[in-house]
Amino acid sequence: MPKLRDGSSLATARGEAARRQIIRPFVCSTFRDFHTERDFLQERIFPQLDRICKERGTSFIPVDLRWNKSQSQQSNEHVLRMCLDSIGRCAPFFICLLGDRYGVHRADESEEKEPATEEWLDRNFETAAACGYDWVLEEENR
Repeated sequence: MPKLRDGSSLATARGEAARRQIIRPFVCSTFRDFHTERDFLQERIFPQLDRICKERGTSFIPVDLRWNKSQSQQSNEHVLRMCLDSIGRCAPFFICLLGDRYGVHRADESEEKEPATEEWLDRNFETAAACGYDWVLEEENR
């Protein structure tokens, strides 16, 4: 049986290559921000990472859910489920772009709470839990 430079067999190397996981990170940011940064990643960085991964027998395929007008008008439950399902499929790979704007969030103790925002967030947590993501209801995740 043919041996590779490291002494392993070709069959062993093929089996290891078949088991290699595709690197599929979920790219996350607020919906209205980071378009330039996401474009830069998509056009310049991700192709380089894919080339490096291919040299090592795997692939780099990021998941970047950009929203067009028809998608943004879908039901909140559908969009939330699609995001959470994509994050689950991509785990443990996650790229989060953070800036000065964090989107809708719960008010800090020092901030005044807005009832409409709190209700909207509660509905989202309940929707996520109904879609099978009950961990969102744990206090540390709220």
